Amino acid sequence: MQSNNKIKSDEILLLELQLGSEEAFISIYDRYHRMMYGMAYRYLKIDYLAEDAVQDVMMRIWEKRMTLEIETSFKSYIFTSLRNNILNQIRSKSFQLEKIYEVSQYEHIFEDDLLEQIEKEDFLVKFNNAIESLPEQKKRICKLKLTEKYSNQEIAEMMNISIPTVKTHYTQAIKMLRAILVKLKYVIALIVLNQ
Repeated sequence: MQSNNKIKSDEILLLELQLGSEEAFISIYDRYHRMMYGMAYRYLKIDYLAEDAVQDVMMRIWEKRMTLEIETSFKSYIFTSLRNNILNQIRSKSFQLEKIYEVSQYEHIFEDDLLEQIEKEDFLVKFNNAIESLPEQKKRICKLKLTEKYSNQEIAEMMNISIPTVKTHYTQAIKMLRAILVKLKYVIALIVLNQ
């Protein structure tokens, strides 16, 4: 019966899975396990973590089989679930930034934007941490300018300081952030900061 499942479409297997078919689940597992593991290993770089990520996704699919609602293709759903699992593992295991940078050197597998998404999320965390490490006035000016999008004049009025003082603090803060971010190997952040 396994050979029949190989020619079944994902949609048919999904319908059978929603009816509780273990054979459909096994077919889905057989069809996607190797690709999922390859993707997970490429980003996590540790065998058991990659296998755990695949098992977690497959376990959730089995547990939610009766109520599973998929609005995209099943393949997209399963790899999006895996991507989210990988991102959660990276966050929860506090992987070093170096590991993520190393991962960025590898070729993309199924989702071209996975690495970009990981880097963006990790960069935002590191960038916000860098801002939090600034002296209080520079931190406040950066937050008002970058996050709240206030102009120099509006910031000067809010903080009761001159516009040149705002510019000076902001310029010094940007230099400090650049130094921090370069240490973290995020030279690309310089482009974002200068926009």
